[in-house]
Amino acid sequence: MTDLWKAVREEGMQEGLQKGLQEGLQKGLQEGLQKGLQQGRQEGKRELVEQMLRRGVSVTDIVKLTGMPEEEVEAIRREALQ
Repeated sequence: MTDLWKAVREEGMQEGLQKGLQEGLQKGLQEGLQKGLQQGRQEGKRELVEQMLRRGVSVTDIVKLTGMPEEEVEAIRREALQ
C-alpha cells in the first residue's frame, strides 16, 4: 500500500504542477496582451497628437480632443519641434 500511496501522491502532485503552470502561463499571456494593447493605444495617441501639431492644431484644442494633460501635449510638442 505504501508504494501505491506514493504513486497516487506523485501523480496528484504532477497534475497540480501542470495545472498551476498552465494557469500561470495563461494569466501571464493575458497580462502581457493587456500591457501591449495599452502601450499601442498610447503610441497611437502620441502619433495623432504629433500629426495634429504639424497641422497647426492648438495645444488647447488637442487637450480637449484627446483628454491628455496639457503638460504631456506640451512635452510632445517640444520633442516634435526638435
